[in-house]
Amino acid sequence: MKKILLGSFLLLSACNKYHVAVIRQNVNVDYLASSRANTPDPRKANPPLGQILVVDWHIPTDILHSSPSGKLHVVYKDYSEEVIDFDVGATTGYITHRLLGEKFLEKGGFLTYKAEILTASGEVYREWKQQLWVRIIHLDQGANENSLEGTSPEEKLLEKEEWIESSKSSVEDQSRQGSVTEMPYDTPEDGF
Repeated sequence: MKKILLGSFLLLSACNKYHVAVIRQNVNVDYLASSRANTPDPRKANPPLGQILVVDWHIPTDILHSSPSGKLHVVYKDYSEEVIDFDVGATTGYITHRLLGEKFLEKGGFLTYKAEILTASGEVYREWKQQLWVRIIHLDQGANENSLEGTSPEEKLLEKEEWIESSKSSVEDQSRQGSVTEMPYDTPEDGF
């Protein structure tokens, strides 16, 4: 019996109690308390529309004494990005990021998001990623543009067009499967 209790204690004490997490809440007519209580509410006729992200954390006091900070990385459905910095002023806390009304309609909602708690030196202490989290790759910036520095816009355009044409030809040059090219294809009179 003592071995089972000791094993349970060791197993449970090994669990990590410090975290950062993000919850997404949809805001619509069901978000109103009056909808759940089935009471009259003039806001039901024109309910709020949007989404809210709630970031909550629990960190140890030694990390808190080193002045940590937080970052919420958001990618919206229109593929725009935003990084929201927030203060971590207590061992346990939360912040909300609201996307409501016109801004929600413009952005289309949250596509993916990630939250981080950073130490004073900038190292990631805790991180939480939504399952679909990816960094957006911007093809019109970065390494491709840097490799073309010092060239005129016309030369850049010509080089990009050459790359596109070479990509097309490499696909077109592939041999076709015999079973596809050997089978005759007759279309019926009605086109279906």
